[in-house]
Amino acid sequence: IGPKAGHAYTPDSKVELNRILDAVAERGRDPYPRQIRFTTWTLKYNQMRWVVVDGMEKHWDRARVNALLQSVERQRACKGYHQLAVKGELLIPQRA
Repeated sequence: IGPKAGHAYTPDSKVELNRILDAVAERGRDPYPRQIRFTTWTLKYNQMRWVVVDGMEKHWDRARVNALLQSVERQRACKGYHQLAVKGELLIPQRA
């Protein structure tokens, strides 16, 4: 990375990249993020963190989940699925 470096790291860029990546690794990932945006086309890949899609209207059509945890309440927008589990709780999406 850098001028005329080709597909290699320059010594300065390697130091900077290591500093950035070390900071990201130290922070880690939140196992229960407040918001999840998830898209799947099949129940084979039906889970993202605390959201699990348990049923789809039609396989191989895109199913989207936009879930937001707010203290005890949950807000969700859904399209393309008919069953959604959140930490073991079955939710039936409300149709507009």
